[in-house]
Amino acid sequence: PADLLARQACGWSVVPPFAVGPFALVAARTVYGGPPSREGRRDLDVLARELAAKGAGVVVLGTEHAFLNANLLAAEAARQRLPQAYVHYGHMEDRVEVTVARLSEKDATHILFVGGLPEEQRVPGAAALDARLKDLIAAGKLPFRSLGPLSWAPAGLSAELYERTGPIKMAGALRR
Repeated sequence: PADLLARQACGWSVVPPFAVGPFALVAARTVYGGPPSREGRRDLDVLARELAAKGAGVVVLGTEHAFLNANLLAAEAARQRLPQAYVHYGHMEDRVEVTVARLSEKDATHILFVGGLPEEQRVPGAAALDARLKDLIAAGKLPFRSLGPLSWAPAGLSAELYERTGPIKMAGALRR
């Protein structure tokens, strides 16, 4: 337990990873959890502050990258004591119906669309799901409006923030 706490809070461990066959008795640290890494961090502190300045409360995003994901943004917001929560579309989710339900369930106030990541570094289906959500918004079936691109744009990345304008109505939202 102490090693797990040190691993999650500080990013270091006193016990080396150990496995017996396919079972990890002591797992190696994953880059998707724990404290934000200095290496490749993508200026998450700047992004979190910019989102806070735009009034972002519950931000949903589909980007699940080792250096940019909902968990790391939540850790950064907590570090800065910003009143924000971050949620991802769902683990490896590629169904728009499930994602719209999650937006409603989590009471999402904003959606953050991130562009510029190479396709091989994205979760399969994430780009198509982003496009489908934008189609639903453009058709007036999801109550969100664009607040425009963010000034945060490290290493060729781009981000656009959408703000919720009304209640999310599930019935009929997904019909074409």
